[in-house]
Amino acid sequence: MKTSDALEIEVTNFGPIVEANVDLRPFTLFVGPSNTGKSYLTMLIYSLHGLFGESATNVSSRRRGVSKRYPPHFLHHRRKKRIAFSEDNIKDLLDWAKEEFSETELEKTPSGLSTPLPEKIGALIRPMFDPVGGSNNVANAEITRCFGLQSPAQLVRSPGTAAAQVSLRRFVGEKRKDNPPFVYRLDITRRGIINLNASIPKENPLCYVRGTIGRVMWSFQRALLEQDEVNKQHLAFSLIEDLVDAVLPYIVGHASLPAHYLPADRAGVMHAHRVVVSALVERAATAGIHPVAQVPMLSGVLADFLEQLIALGDLPPNRRRRSGELATRLEKTLLGGTVLHEERTTQEGPYSSFLYRPDGWKENLPMMRTSSMVSELAPVVLYLRHVVRKGDVLIIEEPESHLHPEMQVEFT
Repeated sequence: MKTSDALEIEVTNFGPIVEANVDLRPFTLFVGPSNTGKSYLTMLIYSLHGLFGESATNVSSRRRGVSKRYPPHFLHHRRKKRIAFSEDNIKDLLDWAKEEFSETELEKTPSGLSTPLPEKIGALIRPMFDPVGGSNNVANAEITRCFGLQSPAQLVRSPGTAAAQVSLRRFVGEKRKDNPPFVYRLDITRRGIINLNASIPKENPLCYVRGTIGRVMWSFQRALLEQDEVNKQHLAFSLIEDLVDAVLPYIVGHASLPAHYLPADRAGVMHAHRVVVSALVERAATAGIHPVAQVPMLSGVLADFLEQLIALGDLPPNRRRRSGELATRLEKTLLGGTVLHEERTTQEGPYSSFLYRPDGWKENLPMMRTSSMVSELAPVVLYLRHVVRKGDVLIIEEPESHLHPEMQVEFT
């Protein structure tokens, strides 16, 4: 089945942006004058990845082997009490699962292939992609967290606009009038409310990626056959939830991928991260003894970045020794040395120390004694080597910062 990689995002009256329509591709570069909303747009894109996919902190925890139970997907958890499956629904589901996930079918169908659902199965899950309209607390929380705001009302462009609008559109195949896209739309009001609405056109069949849910569906199929009618309802909905999670990436495209954000002024963060971590540890140790100080709120993108830096110290040995080809090329071509990190222990607790070893040197330099170029590119190298995996989304803000024009060309 032919699909388009294009994913469109359209915003109106959002922050400093009057209107923008961007076709997001596997490589997208925003270029333009300062103070025109590029950072607002990239932070919005990052927050949408957290909304429709996995946040960077959850991905980081999962990849470090930390068990973390995710709540039901925000799009359909509110419908759980409203939907009851008839005996015919369960029979249709079982008959389809028996055929689709038989050993013969699994062997002859390649993994990774987008497979359309039969309409009667798609009809069971189609309503679950509609968030039922109205205020959406999850969208509110994720977007305000990423921007470091108390209320999403602060994102509505001033003066005089009633609301900001964000639309995420995913086209399947060619863009034509008779081929409507999947659409999610957020309306951000001046009262600080985010309304989320969906348009899941019936003209487009729902698909899932073969190989992502085969084992889950097979185990549920067996369990359903052994349960009484009451438990069958519960298991059927659990199976449907897994199916919804498997179909969502098809609907929202690469907005469902794990995303990582490297904010501007990375050099300053690299220099100050130990101080920040020490302050947080000290405050945690004296909680209840000293009054809580009022400190500015960190934006979610900066908080996630700091957490990723801290988490590098928790990487298992095999991940610490990973050698990313692109990271190595950056070190060889631009940095003229190697970026290192090691875990140290102080009275405040363990922390990651970042070092730089110039080519030909036997000693390492602390990051604060390196040039601003090295400090700025060190997080990029560390992310490419230890954090980002093939298929993830990496957002780099101000990639040209602290680089000589010739180096900017090399980096690009």
